[in-house]
Amino acid sequence: MSLSFPTITRFEEIQLPPLANGEWGVLALDADQCLIEAQPTLADEHHYKFLVAQNAKAGTYAYGHYSWTTEIRKSVPYRSCESAEKVNAFMENAKAAGWFVVILTSRGLDMRDTTQKHFSQAELSISLDQVIFKERDTDGNLLTKDLSLINWMKGQDAFQTAEKIRILFADDSTSYCKEVQRVESAISHASVACYHYVGSLPNSELDKAQLSRLVHQLNVYQKGGGIPYEEPISSQTASAMTALEIKELTPQNVYQACKQVASQQGKPF
Repeated sequence: MSLSFPTITRFEEIQLPPLANGEWGVLALDADQCLIEAQPTLADEHHYKFLVAQNAKAGTYAYGHYSWTTEIRKSVPYRSCESAEKVNAFMENAKAAGWFVVILTSRGLDMRDTTQKHFSQAELSISLDQVIFKERDTDGNLLTKDLSLINWMKGQDAFQTAEKIRILFADDSTSYCKEVQRVESAISHASVACYHYVGSLPNSELDKAQLSRLVHQLNVYQKGGGIPYEEPISSQTASAMTALEIKELTPQNVYQACKQVASQQGKPF
């Protein structure tokens, strides 16, 4: 049976039911494209999804670019997807109502310090002890979000005493919503309600304007400059295409340029 989830464009649309005695409430929110987003195209989720799709088309490991894009993200500014003031108020209201607020992200522990910097840049009141990073099991396999959440919950005192666990989860990916929904099957006294956050959905299909920004930013980045995020003028795009040896502004050509720059920087994919 396929699962569908209610869509939201703002976190304040999430209904926070009152918690009864013996209930433990966990409000879990995704980070990228839900709480925060990169300002330049070169580091945002659209670019990330674009590379995933292009890698798959090329028959290579879909996430082979992770190391390269992680390095880029360390040097670019982030902002809140919504009004930071409203998001902070929403999280504070949830805490006041007895809900434990955590950030359930796909970022690995190698992004720990960078993630704290991004939350600070976005003016979000989130500390690292609230963040559940993606880790690996004993065989080296990345944990799915349901297992990451379960592992975290089992380490909390409230897990041992709660008669019932109520989980609310929001993510821009329905695949991750389906993962977290599985917690209900793994923990008999847990109930899960997932929300599909569509306020800032990433798209693997970049339009011409995005490709133009990406080429300009990629050219500046490979020269060691700070990544610009204003719209490039046509002459800047043309100059970048020449420098990157791109004859025509197509997704395939831009993808190959990304691979070339990554290889030059010692992070081939």
